[in-house]
Amino acid sequence: MAIHFGTDGWRGVIGADFTFDNLARLGRAIVDTLSDRGDLASIVIGYDTRFMSRQFAYFLGDYLRNFVDTVCLFSQPCPTPVLSFYTRQRKASLGIMVTASHNPFYYNGVKFKMDFGGPPIDDFIERVEKAVPSGLIPYSLVVSQLFNDLSQDCRVEFIHNFDEYIENILKFLDKDLLQKFPGKVLYNAMNGSGQNMMPLLFKKLNMKAGLERCEMNPLFHEEQPEPISHLLQDFAVNVKESNYAMGIATDGDADRIGLFDEKGDFVDLFVITALLYQYLVEVKKLEGGVAYSASLIDIAGRIAGKHGYAAAEVPVGFKHVARK
Repeated sequence: MAIHFGTDGWRGVIGADFTFDNLARLGRAIVDTLSDRGDLASIVIGYDTRFMSRQFAYFLGDYLRNFVDTVCLFSQPCPTPVLSFYTRQRKASLGIMVTASHNPFYYNGVKFKMDFGGPPIDDFIERVEKAVPSGLIPYSLVVSQLFNDLSQDCRVEFIHNFDEYIENILKFLDKDLLQKFPGKVLYNAMNGSGQNMMPLLFKKLNMKAGLERCEMNPLFHEEQPEPISHLLQDFAVNVKESNYAMGIATDGDADRIGLFDEKGDFVDLFVITALLYQYLVEVKKLEGGVAYSASLIDIAGRIAGKHGYAAAEVPVGFKHVARK
């Protein structure tokens, strides 16, 4: 089976496409591609809350530890932005996230993050795809022993908490202002990997927050863990009827956001991005243009034009935004 990466990684049905056999083939391709670059220093591997994501991630770490200087593994599910942060913070050669993002529960997959924390902006993915062996790669696997085997190897480091990430996030926030915020926030993790990190952040800020679907459920209640309006109708009602100031929902690996105002009305992503850009330019007084995906309405681009800054619409895919 050929392994192909789309706009945001490789995804496949668990047991059919996404298997230990194919992960071993992908691992071999990663090693060969990094070796060609002369960059086998370290790899950070994270995973979401999907069925067997931890085992798949640990298997990949078990395979890769034989070829790189250091493998860093999370001991609990983590959001993709957290994986990105630790990849950059540890000066790793590569970050690997085992996730199928917002896809149904029967999918899993892999995303790559480069040393700067963002998606590949060169031909890295194409090189990996070409390097995937056509046949099976021999490997040994005893799932129940993975953690013990890894924890006894000096080449393997475990990341047990999100402290460094949260402390870094706090540098960008007006902590005093947020602590004075009188309203309550309702957060819905959609049973994804934001369920551990976001409550910690609210607690650190002393913010009043209600929590929904912040528990492990690999089936995601048999719904897609995607923070879009029609999948969060009950959540929207709760925001309005329980007098929350806003509602926030995140997807399976917590790198997509759904926002609801105090009336329970959904705030589209193109409005969120425009508000953020407007805030950076008009309130924080930062200078610079904006690159935005073709899937968004160009409100942010019009704000840039108003202030004399450049704006660029790029094809759909994080890599295109990152490259620009």
